[in-house]
Amino acid sequence: MYIAPSNLSAQITTQDSTENNTELTTEKKSTRKSKDKTQDGEKKKGYRASYIGVLGGAGYYDVIFDPSFGTIGDISPVFGVSFRFESPVNKSIELELRYRSAGWQSEDLYVRDLGIIELPVIAHVSFGKKQLKPFFTLGETVTFIVSEKEETLDPSSDPVFSGQPINNKVGFALNLGVGVIKYFDKNAIQFEIRGTFTLTNLYKPDNDLMIDKSNAFFVEGVIKYMFRVK
Repeated sequence: MYIAPSNLSAQITTQDSTENNTELTTEKKSTRKSKDKTQDGEKKKGYRASYIGVLGGAGYYDVIFDPSFGTIGDISPVFGVSFRFESPVNKSIELELRYRSAGWQSEDLYVRDLGIIELPVIAHVSFGKKQLKPFFTLGETVTFIVSEKEETLDPSSDPVFSGQPINNKVGFALNLGVGVIKYFDKNAIQFEIRGTFTLTNLYKPDNDLMIDKSNAFFVEGVIKYMFRVK
């Protein structure tokens, strides 16, 4: 059978186009399968994203004494660094190293200033699949009082706490917080409101002041900026 050159050219072009489309479709399917396998493999291996960050904020610090000495709390700054290990299912663990300048004032014009190093370990649970996610946190904190300074504002007074240094400088506390986190390509920014209550007393029961309870607590607002390292 005789086939005109123009018809033969059209048939060849159609055949080449069909083969190219078939190859592209096959390649896309192969790429999709490879990507799915990679993601499944990451999940099976317990894939984690890791962040390192800096934080800063301020909060209200006070001590609950029993018996009460009419103490007044202090607005105190806090700053530090954080390490975050995140899973693909909206759960993560955060480790922080923080420094807080805090203290209290009593009715007899006595001021106690403290320097505190804090080591929180925080469980972090967020919600949703978008880049902006609300979350809540629950964790524990170990505190170390590394500096202590006292001042009497009225020289004629006889402050109750004068000459009575804190005799329990290592404490344990519980944390509870809520906030929101915004993800970008390789970093994230987070705002959290967190409450902390110490389970240990600042003054041991055998103190000269006969204090039964001396538990510190603080409520703070903190901004954290994090860089993804993995």
